[in-house]
Amino acid sequence: ADAGTYSGILAGLDDPATEVNLVATDAASTVENEVSVGVVTLGVVGSGVTLVGGTIMNLLVRTKDYSTVNEEIKFVPIVAGEGFVSLSIPGGRSRRMRSVEELLSELEPSTRLFSRGRKVQACDPCSSLVWGDLSGDCNYLTNDVEYLERLLIARDDFFRDVTNVDPLDNVAAWVADQSNEEPPDVSRCADFVAVQANPTRDLMKRSAGEPGYLKALTDVIDTQHLK
Repeated sequence: ADAGTYSGILAGLDDPATEVNLVATDAASTVENEVSVGVVTLGVVGSGVTLVGGTIMNLLVRTKDYSTVNEEIKFVPIVAGEGFVSLSIPGGRSRRMRSVEELLSELEPSTRLFSRGRKVQACDPCSSLVWGDLSGDCNYLTNDVEYLERLLIARDDFFRDVTNVDPLDNVAAWVADQSNEEPPDVSRCADFVAVQANPTRDLMKRSAGEPGYLKALTDVIDTQHLK
């Protein structure tokens, strides 16, 4: 992982055993071009043909001032690096990355079915009730950490007693305002969504009668729990 250009990179192995997961979120990042997330090295255990591919589960591109998400990508198959690897051992070992189309033409029709990426399906977040899902897309992804970081900024004036308006009181409207696509409707499960913003379950230190009394304390500790 290249923590020199982008911090917060985590790698997950053996869950399942056929996959490697790379996750990163960095609210302070100002990287504009290429970001090196990691290099995956595979060991050769036998002869055969296997498909090597990948899927971008979630990617957010936002403005430097953190105010606007310009683009959000979900469940898109990678382009560079996808293909079939043909291996032959022992003796004269040959290794060659061949295109999907090239090797599919050599396979029997019954072996040609495989997924090139997941298609995003419409979902009902209030039926799914996925823990950690703050964005209302029925998945727990890095964008949920991004949403929580945005919520911390939105609640800053309330936390500092500049206003009595707490965005968390109308979290359904706040979630809808964050989406660049068709906004999710979380009005029927607003209480559940609000809990996702406060996984530590701690409260603001206020006395009875003061603004913020018995209100959820959302802070950077909560973002660490989501990560």
